[in-house]
Amino acid sequence: MPFYRNGKDEPTIANFSVPSEFTIQPRGSNIEACEVVIPEFIQRSLDDRFFSCLNYNRIRGIPTIQAALYIRLFHHFANLAERGTRNSVQIRKRYDDICKEWLGGIAVRTHKSHIVRDQLGVHLDALVANKFLRSYSIDKTAAGDGFNITFLPGTGFHDDYNRFYKNRFQNELQFKFFEEQQSIGHPLELVRRFHEQRTGEKITASHVTQAEQQYALTLIQELTFEGALAFVDYGVNRARAGNYAVNTLSGLKTYCGDFLRERDTLAKAQAAAANRVRVEQAKAEAEEYEAFRRSEADRLFAAARAEVRQTIEADSIAQAKARGGFLGSSAGSIVVRLERDKIIDKRFSIPTLGEWRTKKFN
Repeated sequence: MPFYRNGKDEPTIANFSVPSEFTIQPRGSNIEACEVVIPEFIQRSLDDRFFSCLNYNRIRGIPTIQAALYIRLFHHFANLAERGTRNSVQIRKRYDDICKEWLGGIAVRTHKSHIVRDQLGVHLDALVANKFLRSYSIDKTAAGDGFNITFLPGTGFHDDYNRFYKNRFQNELQFKFFEEQQSIGHPLELVRRFHEQRTGEKITASHVTQAEQQYALTLIQELTFEGALAFVDYGVNRARAGNYAVNTLSGLKTYCGDFLRERDTLAKAQAAAANRVRVEQAKAEAEEYEAFRRSEADRLFAAARAEVRQTIEADSIAQAKARGGFLGSSAGSIVVRLERDKIIDKRFSIPTLGEWRTKKFN
């Protein structure tokens, strides 16, 4: 599938599974810990906030056209819902553009009865039946050169929006992840690092004992994660130099005093930890600014005159096509969005990072 990275205009094609690895650490009849490895592609996409949350049960097993309509309408409804009130959410789009841009270029019918009876009617009626849509209407355009379809969201959309989409960046999950990373993820990684250094072979979480994991947590609390990694490297090298067969992480305790006396090694580890915090803070600020920039672009676009919006949309599609965007796919809509935001920035001047930062702290 194609995906996009923040600040990059060109897509990357990747083939992966989620999760790529999954291991559990049993203790009797209970599970002591589990480890799920997410592909790096997915991690970067999550970090860049290029992801969306949908109700999979609503699209599982339904026809392709119905699923495509649901996904497209959901994202358009969600964008409108974030900017306005519940009653202001509705979409009107030309039928021929829906065929070309949303549905992969399916045939454009010239009679309303054919559209309803032979093509889209069954799919739209199903979306009404499951309450995702409240209603839809197909009407002649003002120029008489085609049809417009107007969509109104139903209670099903609002339920999905509130449950899956609205809180997709919720901080509670981020803090919970950070806590588990400190108490579970880092200790497991430290023990694995020790055994890989010792034997040259990779191990999984299922090979890590509770005692080793607990000692790893103690080391991390005393030395920081980076300091503990440095200690493992130091201890394994000392043991190897002295032909000492150390088989468990706690076997390195004998070298801990010497390691602590070598202040330069620890100072470098602590500097690395401080740098990691700075990098994470800068990354969080960049993500916050990027969210503001997208929101500001949406606000400026919505406030512009109708003819200005039409010009911006046409120019963004043209520029996306010139870059070879996948205009019939969800990735294509991201390309168009990126081009649209560039045009809005050039025309209306979205505040820079420095200007945004100054306003935020004043």
